[in-house]
Amino acid sequence: MRPTFLAIIAYFALAAVAMGQAWVHGPSTRSQVFGGDLALHQWMIGWAAFCVTHFHNPFVSQWINFPYGSNMLVNTSELAVGVVFAPVTVIFGPVTSLNVVFVCGIALSATSMFLVLRRWVDWIPACFAGGLVFGFTGYQAAESLGHLQLLFVPLVPVIFWIFIRALEGNPDSQEDTGDRNHLKGYQVRLGALLGLVLSIQFFISSEVVASCALVGAITIAALAVLRPRQLLSKKRLWGLGVTLGTAIGVAGALLAYPIFVLFRGPGSISGPAQKVTSLASYRSDLLSTVVPTRNQLLGPTGWKALGTSYLPGSESENSAYIGILLAAFCIFLVVRYRHELLVALGGVMSLIALVLGLGNRLMVDGKVHPSIPLPFSVVYHVPLLNSLISARFSLYMDFFVAIILAIGLEMLRSDFAISIGPRKAGAAAAIICLVALIPAVPAWPLRLRQVDIPRFFTSSLVARIPTGSPVVAYPYPYYPENFAMIYQAASDFRFKLAGGYVIVPDTKGNGYFAPTPSIIGTTLRTFFTEAHPPPPSSAIVLGARQELSKWGVKDVVLVPKGADPIGASRFLSKVAGSRPDNSGGVSLWRLGAGATESLGGIGAGNTASAVTARTG
Repeated sequence: MRPTFLAIIAYFALAAVAMGQAWVHGPSTRSQVFGGDLALHQWMIGWAAFCVTHFHNPFVSQWINFPYGSNMLVNTSELAVGVVFAPVTVIFGPVTSLNVVFVCGIALSATSMFLVLRRWVDWIPACFAGGLVFGFTGYQAAESLGHLQLLFVPLVPVIFWIFIRALEGNPDSQEDTGDRNHLKGYQVRLGALLGLVLSIQFFISSEVVASCALVGAITIAALAVLRPRQLLSKKRLWGLGVTLGTAIGVAGALLAYPIFVLFRGPGSISGPAQKVTSLASYRSDLLSTVVPTRNQLLGPTGWKALGTSYLPGSESENSAYIGILLAAFCIFLVVRYRHELLVALGGVMSLIALVLGLGNRLMVDGKVHPSIPLPFSVVYHVPLLNSLISARFSLYMDFFVAIILAIGLEMLRSDFAISIGPRKAGAAAAIICLVALIPAVPAWPLRLRQVDIPRFFTSSLVARIPTGSPVVAYPYPYYPENFAMIYQAASDFRFKLAGGYVIVPDTKGNGYFAPTPSIIGTTLRTFFTEAHPPPPSSAIVLGARQELSKWGVKDVVLVPKGADPIGASRFLSKVAGSRPDNSGGVSLWRLGAGATESLGGIGAGNTASAVTARTG
């Protein structure tokens, strides 16, 4: 138990390095990017805690994209993570909570892989190395840049361990003596556990559940090819059927209502979550596994620039890198120990995961070869799977590489022990493994920036907004300037927010990442993105005023950001028919109230000069 405990401590210590600047400067004051996906994750973490403490339905929310709302199950709401870490969020706030969750996601994923490998491997250093591959190499190095629901994958090794146990059958002697009832009980228990784990994973990322199902089906086919006599026996097929049937039944019972909300509830979509043509561009290059990116700490600068260019502007999706040394070592292990079923399976499945990660068209050194179609092109025509992003299948490549490394390393150590003795054999195997892993070290600590939340949202000043009142904010929350979602979460969801960076259905029922279109949202975004745009016409001002009246909005908040906050302030003053109060770093209008009294600090005088003073 002590070595296992030390291994887990080591994983958490290494994961904490990723957010090192947060621990130095304060976890509530530093975050990776103030906006974009991370702002969405901060909002989701806060939303889960708010639902727990205020007994709201977590599956559908009117607190974002008001008054239309949003289906949280269509979105990457990671509800299970948010609920588990709700105490941290309530006590320390969503920024701190997100930093903690990122560390725990990395460390727990590595720990889970380590514990699963311990079921197959006796040598703890080999298991520890496998945990490092799954928790700290290419996939996690990339996803640590902004995709919490994809980073937090400790259940994936558990899912595949249960799956492989079901394929192996009952390890007890009753299977050999033909005790069908005992075998059935064992498979039912495995199925119930698998159904429970899949249900929890659904509330972390339904995308990972879908990709697990696809990879699981391919794993069955691979095992059928590798060991046809064992897998295709009547008893094994019957046992597997019992396990999967039980898992489907348990998961179906637990997820019946959430799945109904997902497909038929308010804000549900009938097509893919995003355009397939857009998703298809997120694919790995054939050289991505061996050419480093900026996500790796070591490597020539030119090579890093080249590897990053394979997915420009998408470093969080450029996740296939494992390094040429680790790739070569794993190929050696697979060839040498191919008689071992799990090593052979790891070799086949890691190659299949690599091919799936290449997407629907082969890309080599940044050049797409449209004449060479790949298997993933079929996936884009399968309902429920057509929202998957091919580059993210590197998760499963890392999983099977971890299996190859751990089992192969133990067997290599045993071979060395025959010629040089057990102690030297362990040292030699460990050194070879260390050399192979060094190129895959992630570029941590991550660069964090100061969190800029106006004091208005974290102080008693926010009480000027009635609890649960709808609010329009500038910057209006679009991607990537969805800062208002962070402000709302920091205020403990004091108000409902118009707009938002969430998936909503379009007129055809397909999903897209943007708030429901509105006059006020489009106009405010113009002020954020364009310096000194033409003043809005009287018709736009009147339309925005009528829109806010229809929505029941009484409060408008401006934070001086973007290209033209002064122009936005003048526009909002025209819409409100009054000048704002200025305090706590924001301007606040109460619609229909006329000129309001000062909140203190900067008076209610010239709005433009007040904004200039805060931005200058």
